[in-house]
Amino acid sequence: MRTQLFAVVLIAGCTPTDSRIAVAESNDLGIVSLQTDHQGDAFALRALDAADAQVASVTIRRGELAELAGMGSEIVVAVRGASQRVITREVERYELRFADAQIQQLMAIPTVASTLESEEHVTLLATSTHGVDVAYSATGCGSAELLTTPTARHCCEDYGPNGAAVTSFLRADNILVQRVKNQNFPGGGCKSQTNGWCSGNSCYYGPFGYARAVFYSPSSNGWSIQWGFWIDGNFNSDSYCSLTENNSPPVFDYSDVDGSQATGGGCCINGSGPCNIPGKPLCTSCGGGGAAGTFSWDY
Repeated sequence: MRTQLFAVVLIAGCTPTDSRIAVAESNDLGIVSLQTDHQGDAFALRALDAADAQVASVTIRRGELAELAGMGSEIVVAVRGASQRVITREVERYELRFADAQIQQLMAIPTVASTLESEEHVTLLATSTHGVDVAYSATGCGSAELLTTPTARHCCEDYGPNGAAVTSFLRADNILVQRVKNQNFPGGGCKSQTNGWCSGNSCYYGPFGYARAVFYSPSSNGWSIQWGFWIDGNFNSDSYCSLTENNSPPVFDYSDVDGSQATGGGCCINGSGPCNIPGKPLCTSCGGGGAAGTFSWDY
């Protein structure tokens, strides 16, 4: 049975209000309403059933995170007994995939998707699923797509028809790492979300054309990364990086890869592109003031 993955794009909002929203769509989770709450750099969405009992929640907290030794975001999605914690150095926009079926069900409810979009500028994208113009091929990762350290364990990369790519792999501590590549790369590293000019730490895509890494907490029995394949009665098909949890033991179809790209890269404050990587200037020599985001795109 195919695991359907969802990518979620979140952009930080700032509306200082609480609200209650009806859910008109029938859904297997029994959710009939949503309650949202904005408090400073924190956002919470609660999904309620007909008895006003909480069925699911999405929380976003931005600030200092010990695991990242600096600023970042913590996102927790919980549905009944399932929960997924995600952290990233990104603080404005997040592209996420979830393997748990109940979390997928939550994110697929149109009112949940539209509420996240309107209140936190969230766009929900389905990936690697039939009937949608999405990823159609998966392969092992190439060294040119990865950093020299740490080793990307069981690294898989899937590509969409527009050239977008997502790499998924495990670190030695069994944290699942995902990175989204600028679909317009190799137009150059250090670009805004819309592939335009950007300055230093405000760039969305880093020196090698990837957004900041997203880190998923370890599964209780470990993540599995496999080659997934789908075909319909008309012989339309695609392949994708299949991410599943709680297989014991975990199953892997991809090899470990040591990358060839330097760590510690950043983006020039003056907007001229990457810095602190071979062939590019030091970040201190390409613009004054502000932060170049060095190491911000490492994993």
